[in-house]
Amino acid sequence: MGAYIFLLASGPIAWSSRKQHVVSLSSTEAEYMSLSQAATQATWIRSLLKEVGFSQGQGTILYGDNKGSVDISNNPIIGRGTKHIDVRSHYIRQCVQDGTISLHRLPSASIIADTLTKALAFPTSDVPSPAQSQKPSQAGPI
Repeated sequence: MGAYIFLLASGPIAWSSRKQHVVSLSSTEAEYMSLSQAATQATWIRSLLKEVGFSQGQGTILYGDNKGSVDISNNPIIGRGTKHIDVRSHYIRQCVQDGTISLHRLPSASIIADTLTKALAFPTSDVPSPAQSQKPSQAGPI
């Protein structure tokens, strides 16, 4: 499952959450493929903004929570652990090298797009649930 959310002026302008069509051999590879998909969307958004007069001087910042995928993306050398990855998934590397994308690692708890792919915990509160607030019957013994 791959997901991304793009924010502009603190508001979401593009998001996606979908099942990956390629089988990955590790979570690092799956996250790497998701980063490449996000990079293609970032490239499109950059070109749209440039077309309407808002070109960016710096690279678009993408955040990933998998250390391995961020390291692979920032390292242009293909090693034995990455040689089996499909060529189209290496688009993120090209974007990082040409400065279109600036990739940073964040902890999973800080990744907003994870809300699109993971179950969220129910909030806890001090208010009792309806089942807890019902009083036992006041009827006496029969």
